[in-house]
Amino acid sequence: MKLIEENLGGPIIFMGRCEFLKILYKHIRDKSRILTQTAVVSYEEDEDGIAVTTSNGETYRGSILVGTDGIHSKVTQLMSEKSQQGDSRN
Repeated sequence: MKLIEENLGGPIIFMGRCEFLKILYKHIRDKSRILTQTAVVSYEEDEDGIAVTTSNGETYRGSILVGTDGIHSKVTQLMSEKSQQGDSRN
């Protein structure tokens, strides 16, 4: 776990997905920014933040990427692959 945190540059936090989604949703001011019916296919991290590409071909930029799509999630898979490569900024 320590190696993953070092490679990703930050901590990993575990909590129940349902509880986390409730907390996250409660703190999102603009609910229109919540996307459904699409999935993350890739992400890139740079000095300016995170760029996420979705299954509908759209790219969105932000400051963080939060994976709440379950234990067998695409976000978790992508982060794990980047961690194994030893560089979370690719």
